[in-house]
Amino acid sequence: GLTYEIQRGNYSVGSNVRDAACYVMWSFARITNPLCKAVFADMSTDMATALVSVAVFDREPNIRRAASAAYQEHVGRHVSSIGSKCAM
Repeated sequence: GLTYEIQRGNYSVGSNVRDAACYVMWSFARITNPLCKAVFADMSTDMATALVSVAVFDREPNIRRAASAAYQEHVGRHVSSIGSKCAM
């Protein structure tokens, strides 16, 4: 998802897949069910790290914005599991 890119001649495709992956990561942050939150709590640091990487290094501005929004949503809702591990 977040790093999907295929070269086709002079251009590359995959930005729609990366955008969808950012949306999925954003939706994971909005989970309100405590049982589901427990499942994603173990992966929260890895997800935050991947989102920051995409937000900084992706070539498409809309993908960088989507990754940034997903990261902000994760930090805002799961500050106890991400905040201390991903200090800026």
